[in-house]
Amino acid sequence: MANTSQGPETPEQEEDWRSTILRRELLRHARSVEQLAARFEEAEDYPTDTAVTFCKLINKTAGLIASRLNSAPVEKLRYIYTVLVSMGQYLRFAERSRIDQTPWSMIQAAEAFLKRHTPEECRFILRPQWSYNYSIRSGFIESLRACFGSLIEWMPLSEWENAIGDIGKYRIYCISFPRVERMNVLMHVSWGHEVGHIHASNWLDTRFAVLWKNAEDKIKQSLRAHWDEETANSEHGLLRSAYADQYVSGAMKETMEFAQSGLKELISDFVGAHLLGPAALACLGAYSVRSDLDMNPCQCGRYPPWRMRLRKMSEVVAGDLIEEKLFASHAQWRTKILPYVHFLQQVNGLTSSSDDKIEIDADIRTRLAYQFIQHHWILVRKEVISLLPKESQAPYQLKNRLGIIHELVLRLNQGIPPNETGTWPDTDPASLPDIWNAAWAFSRLRLDEDEKWGTPNNFDDLFRLTLKAIEASYVHSTFGPELRLVAEHEHIK
Repeated sequence: MANTSQGPETPEQEEDWRSTILRRELLRHARSVEQLAARFEEAEDYPTDTAVTFCKLINKTAGLIASRLNSAPVEKLRYIYTVLVSMGQYLRFAERSRIDQTPWSMIQAAEAFLKRHTPEECRFILRPQWSYNYSIRSGFIESLRACFGSLIEWMPLSEWENAIGDIGKYRIYCISFPRVERMNVLMHVSWGHEVGHIHASNWLDTRFAVLWKNAEDKIKQSLRAHWDEETANSEHGLLRSAYADQYVSGAMKETMEFAQSGLKELISDFVGAHLLGPAALACLGAYSVRSDLDMNPCQCGRYPPWRMRLRKMSEVVAGDLIEEKLFASHAQWRTKILPYVHFLQQVNGLTSSSDDKIEIDADIRTRLAYQFIQHHWILVRKEVISLLPKESQAPYQLKNRLGIIHELVLRLNQGIPPNETGTWPDTDPASLPDIWNAAWAFSRLRLDEDEKWGTPNNFDDLFRLTLKAIEASYVHSTFGPELRLVAEHEHIK
């Protein structure tokens, strides 16, 4: 029997046929995303509620798209497909944040710490990634809002905002960490740097353009002078003049980008050190040994040289690096904490070399960018501190926490989680920064006492005790008042 089916005969018929199939496929796609998000939302195996909220955002959004697809303009169907693809990819952040994928015992405490030092609308998902890097990603809700804002001829933005409700008020961030370091609580100090990225972005959005505009003319003059000097012996005088403006314009743009990228990382480092003190410097020192300390930003994705980052961070914790002052009135705590201070001094010692500055100065764009950064750095630090919540504006200082750190190190030395100080029921929960600094101090103490210490098993034991401490401290700080009342009641009986 002959096949008498006919395909579309005209371009218009072809487009109608393709649109019919696409609309049907998009409906199936949207319902699949909705169902998958709902299944993740109901999984009940997340350390905090943020992943559930995130899944609910995707669930409600996909459901709304599915319910309105029949009325979507044909010319917007492929755009809607792009939105659905993005949402399906977003779900990987929630899926990977499940308890069995994360150092779950510290996630609640870590998110509480992150929320305490950022604007109140911020929420956090923490999840592993296979690349060896710590990173932060945001803009999920903002991107969806922008997408629906461009689809107002299909449906008003308010319809989507009503569908997601209070979730629209949040700013959700996903902090990723290396999967291989899932239990490495010492390296998770880097999460303080990720908090810094939020404040760095806020500062760059509100203040960078003003400072750059004031410096723009001087930077242009320097770039033009550099061009003139480099092409002074050129035989092509006319071409030299014609290309001058083009060179200055391009170099000016690149210089600005180097300044923005440098400030983004240096501000983030500063905030991490401001909130976590020497632990941030110890972490950066250990992390940076994997890389060339002096690579020009042109060669490493516009990142500042590691040596410069260590130098700027050392400036923040400088008061905790001078042992004579640190232990002047607290000699009884010197023995257990001194190896930690010595390690910090060694990290700081890396900054005495100026090789990073030589590399930066070798390129006119990076030289001018980092001259701009250095000129404004004191002002930048002051303004960034003003962006922090009031309770976060005082820096963490080891010299003010020596007694607590000493007691927590002793607990670790006895194989006890360093979650509190004092004797029950007169105890106080240890803060996350104190626990992190104590863990770093203990690791340096053991390495100083025993050159054979430092095996994977040794570190695993330290990680286990520290993770237990962070969890217990969080429970204590959250439910401690109630537990104390129970203990007092039992004592009276």
